[in-house]
Amino acid sequence: FLVGNHLYEEALGIGEVIEDTDGSDKARLNELITLCYQELAPRYEVSEPEKALEFYSKLNQQEDVRRVATNLMDQAANKGSFEHALKYARIAGNDTAVNTFKAAINLLKPIS
Repeated sequence: FLVGNHLYEEALGIGEVIEDTDGSDKARLNELITLCYQELAPRYEVSEPEKALEFYSKLNQQEDVRRVATNLMDQAANKGSFEHALKYARIAGNDTAVNTFKAAINLLKPIS
């Protein structure tokens, strides 16, 4: 009902807490949850990119994961948050950026 009426967030919230289902219900529930992720991920890219990244990861859509993670990496780097940029570089699989942010973090560490 909720999915049919495009109430994906509500359906996802209910679907994620339902545990007591038999095999056939579980398969249908997983199908509906996947549909919710597919509908919501693109919608969240601008407003809640972390959530979009999580949904794309759950859908195993690696190209979208890399794209969103790269965008988040760039945003974090522009703010000078190199720890966050490093996290997103790792998710994006960008080894060059990983090394760059590691070096930046080490360079900016206070000397004790």
